[in-house]
Amino acid sequence: MKIISIAGGSGSGKSTIANLLYQKYKGECVVFSLDDYYFDKDQQIQTNGFCNFDHPGAIDYKLLVRNINELKVEGSTLRPSYSFKDRCRVGFLKVKSGKFLIVEGLHSITLLKDICDMSIFVKVDLDLSLLRRINRDIIERERSIESITEQYIKDVRPSYLRYIKDQEALSNATVQNNKSLNDLTLLIEQHLEL
Repeated sequence: MKIISIAGGSGSGKSTIANLLYQKYKGECVVFSLDDYYFDKDQQIQTNGFCNFDHPGAIDYKLLVRNINELKVEGSTLRPSYSFKDRCRVGFLKVKSGKFLIVEGLHSITLLKDICDMSIFVKVDLDLSLLRRINRDIIERERSIESITEQYIKDVRPSYLRYIKDQEALSNATVQNNKSLNDLTLLIEQHLEL
């Protein structure tokens, strides 16, 4: 099983690229989102002494590695499912192994650098990523503009600058995602043959 990590800032298009690859290689790949491996707020405070969903310590790394190993050895695993609406883990989903495992998330390149076969960093202008994040969080996560901007200033932008942006230097490929979905689809089809 080939492991592909996709990292980048919030709103960069990691999930979109993972979904495009999934559609292209349907039946051959499994997608894990690091979002599903979040510790909830209380667990983060207990473990890290603070709550910041953009910090690497917000991820249940041990469970992620266990799930990946189970896919490799046993052919299936129970991966967690996280609800942004409920702000906690809401269960587990059984998944079967495939030819590819795509792991997308803020810190996927750093967390999986020793075991992934290919890594993609998704780069986007920060103002555009903020606009995408605002739209997504209001529509999909029913959040207020005040809570979104407060979290962006307090956690999202500082974590991007401190932990996320330097993953580009570790990646095998960088995708600039400032344009349309059609442009991104064309780029995936032309340059990311697996």
